[in-house]
Amino acid sequence: MNSNNSKKHSSKQKALNSSIFIIILIILIVYLAVIPTIKKIKKISTEIINEKINIVNKVSREKNIKKLTVELKEIEPKIADFKKIFINEKNQIEFIESLEKLANKHNIEQTITIKPPDNIPLNKLTTVSITIDSKGELSNMNNYLKALESLDYQININDINFDTKTISSVDGNSTNINTIASMKILADTFWKRYEDKNKIN
Repeated sequence: MNSNNSKKHSSKQKALNSSIFIIILIILIVYLAVIPTIKKIKKISTEIINEKINIVNKVSREKNIKKLTVELKEIEPKIADFKKIFINEKNQIEFIESLEKLANKHNIEQTITIKPPDNIPLNKLTTVSITIDSKGELSNMNNYLKALESLDYQININDINFDTKTISSVDGNSTNINTIASMKILADTFWKRYEDKNKIN
């Protein structure tokens, strides 16, 4: 009888030991295999998400760069036109010639008094005074003044002294009357030197 109880007890003990062994084995498998695999999956998942974010950011930056490039191309002509309003050592002769052509076009006698600066600071605006003495028929003078104000170069007129004189001349049986205008303009021109990008140091 005791022998049977002992055998039953031994069987139960073996079953218990087997269960404990299986549980420990499962725990070891989970700890050694499953958990590292889960961590690895999480790591890979995080890397994938970060990569997606990087790709989205890259695409966004590329779009912004493309947009910025397009906008710059649109702005460049406006910048070029804006630069034209300033005078520098490269276009000062062109500026004087444009005034002379304007006077010739409208049959105006003109004297220009201006002293270009010896040294124009880089990227800094310099104001230079100019005096224009002109003389011609009144109608021509009005057209000349309008054309002067529409030049590409920025000229700020500070003061205008205007005087007219009527001159009559006899041509056969008819008398011609002309109004001659004299005008003195005191104005400011704006000089600016930009960095020469083509200059090789």
